[in-house]
Amino acid sequence: MSTQTKKNSKLLWILAIAIVVIVACILLIVLLPKKTSPYAVMELDVNPKVQFVLDTDNKVMHVNYINEDAETLLSDEKIEGLDVKKATEKFVNLCIEAGFMDVDTEGDTVNVTIYCDNTDKIEKLALDIKQTINTYFGENGIIAGAVMDIKTNFEEAYQNISQNASDFADMTQQEILSLIDETSDDLKDISISLRTDLYNYITELKNDPLFENMPTLEERIAQFKEQLENAPILTDAQKDEINKQIDELQKNLNELLKQFQEKLDEKLEELRTLSKEIFETAKQLLNEKIEQTRALIEAHKQYFEQNKEQVLAQIEEYQNSLA
Repeated sequence: MSTQTKKNSKLLWILAIAIVVIVACILLIVLLPKKTSPYAVMELDVNPKVQFVLDTDNKVMHVNYINEDAETLLSDEKIEGLDVKKATEKFVNLCIEAGFMDVDTEGDTVNVTIYCDNTDKIEKLALDIKQTINTYFGENGIIAGAVMDIKTNFEEAYQNISQNASDFADMTQQEILSLIDETSDDLKDISISLRTDLYNYITELKNDPLFENMPTLEERIAQFKEQLENAPILTDAQKDEINKQIDELQKNLNELLKQFQEKLDEKLEELRTLSKEIFETAKQLLNEKIEQTRALIEAHKQYFEQNKEQVLAQIEEYQNSLA
């Protein structure tokens, strides 16, 4: 084999390996699960009141129970990952099946609040949700409808799931939304009846001598960073010294945060274990409610079939009055 042929063969092997590497990288990018970010928050209130944290595709990232009735209704349901319209229809249907809404009502509402700082996109979602709910009531002959409310800030949405007093003065709306995301992660699979225990424990941790210095460390890091940005003239040596102090403070803070999270994770695991029995009781209660309401729903279906035109006219009139 000539020297040139050997070189060509070697180049072909290198090219083939490079193609394999590139294809593998593309497959990893395409196939690996992407980290989703929260985009909006929606609350549905019939008396069971629930909060859905939504991603940019309007799919449910988190389900937060705002009261115990919502926990009874949804603790055995798989809602995460559903399109928000399907999740909404499931919520309303369960409210009917379990008797939280009277099928023979002369006029009832589902109160919907959507929190989002992008009003242009969220107005379309609001219309879709309203149509989903109103269509469901029309198809099932129930005189009820949706009442919509759009809010451009997230403070109230956070307060509805957290017992911690929060100062939002220096926070952007996206930072508050991230806080809702983090809190929702912590609350996942924890019964609403155990949240006070959780927040009391968090308060105790923050007051623990081991961790009480964390806010001071954060403040000092912020001060040094501000000094770097706003000081009129700093020599390279002065900048290096400030960066060195920032690194040291950040290292100490990261170690404390790691220990804090480890202790919190232990508590969360304990509460999740306790919650399993509570959720099982909720499931039994829901089944009892559904069984108690079954006959009423069947009777209503028969009445609706026999008086469809009249009932549909009443539904239309009622829903138009809500608009």
